[in-house]
Amino acid sequence: MGFVPLDMNAEPISEYPTLAIQVGFSQTIESLREEAESFLKDSRGEIKIVLLVKFEYRADAFDLPAASWIEAWRRNDAGGVYKASSVVNISNNQVNIKVC
Repeated sequence: MGFVPLDMNAEPISEYPTLAIQVGFSQTIESLREEAESFLKDSRGEIKIVLLVKFEYRADAFDLPAASWIEAWRRNDAGGVYKASSVVNISNNQVNIKVC
């Protein structure tokens, strides 16, 4: 999912969105991070932020999340990619927030 910026005539001004959102259920968090890096590098800086949302579910209760992560990734001035976000981890009905 992404949001492409528009000009005053509602025409896209870029082929890439400014913000990309990647949500994973079966994908690993490592796979989502690799995709975020690819999005940021392949867009040549047009994608400003990639927001990753990862859910894992308990085997005994699929409707209850066992853990989840939310991470924001950005590209630095040298073209590298870095995590620029808060990481939220929800497990066993507890919320742990780590600011990066």
